[in-house]
Amino acid sequence: MEPQLQEISQALVQAVMAACRQAKAQKQDPGLLAQLLQSGTGLGAWVCQALYAPNGQQAAEALSQALETCRESRRLLEELQAAGGLADPAPLSLCGELERLLEAARESQGNL
Repeated sequence: MEPQLQEISQALVQAVMAACRQAKAQKQDPGLLAQLLQSGTGLGAWVCQALYAPNGQQAAEALSQALETCRESRRLLEELQAAGGLADPAPLSLCGELERLLEAARESQGNL
């Protein structure tokens, strides 16, 4: 599960950055884009912290934060999509996939 988490989180961060660049060119709400960019990049950081945590407790805390941040990213992506600023559904798809992986990893922390 570890390689999948890392791979999907990296792909999501890249997709969020691309979506933000595209939405900026479309003159979408800069506040929303700043929140989305912060959430998307923070998500990658939380996943790395979970994967390389020195103990199970820190891994569990990082997984919980990653899951919360993933849900926030999804909400922001949906808001951007509703405003017509998200042409490619890939970031939402990746977000859903990562959310499922994070939930599974949190339930069975022995896999990290």
